[in-house]
Amino acid sequence: MVLHRLAAVAAAGVLAVLALLLAVGWQAQRAQTMHWQARLDSHLLRQLRGVTENQLATGLQLDQMPALQDVIEREQGAFPRVLAIDVFDAGGTVLYSTDADSRGQPVPQRWRQQLQRHDAWTLPDVQQRLIGQRFENDLGQAAGAIVVTLSTASPAPTLMQWRARVLRALRWLGLALVASLLAGAAAWLGLRRQFAPYDRACRVLQGPAAAADAQEADALVRATQGQRQRWQQQQRVLARAREQLEALDDAA
Repeated sequence: MVLHRLAAVAAAGVLAVLALLLAVGWQAQRAQTMHWQARLDSHLLRQLRGVTENQLATGLQLDQMPALQDVIEREQGAFPRVLAIDVFDAGGTVLYSTDADSRGQPVPQRWRQQLQRHDAWTLPDVQQRLIGQRFENDLGQAAGAIVVTLSTASPAPTLMQWRARVLRALRWLGLALVASLLAGAAAWLGLRRQFAPYDRACRVLQGPAAAADAQEADALVRATQGQRQRWQQQQRVLARAREQLEALDDAA
């Protein structure tokens, strides 16, 4: 029972360590993914807003910036997850878009409501994610906004991503091996300590020389030594009885 209990504790320890490592690794990977996604969103919106406000600062009106169409098309081509980029004015009309059908169309009401915000915003959508940022004129008033539609579908992994996954799997296998070795060593030490009194008791039963080596006189060793002394006394009594029987046989 003791052996089974220690083995169960060791196995539970290994599983707990592996579960903890998996949870920590998953949380770290998720945090890193969110961090890079936030940086990508910020970079894209900041760059598009900067281009738009720089042209507004030259005195051009928003509908007088044909170069802005080339900018948003180039940005869409640079980021595979970008499905569309729309630029609409303060009145809610799309002036520039990577989707030709959207140009000149009114934007949804919830897009126009975001013009009141000075910071970047995110809107959830079905299988998509919308991020946006308003841009301002020289008076600090909202002149319009930029909306980027991003795909939330997981792209096919690249060769570098497969390589990273294999390396991560190897690291997990290495950690599992180390955890198993540590658990095995701990179980071995625990078993050795648990059965140390029985080992000393066995050495006591093996003979006087082995009994002299048992330095720790715990309760089990003392009981074993007492039992050995009783066995030796019984053996002496039996030896005397046998001698007496042999003497009677010789006399007869």
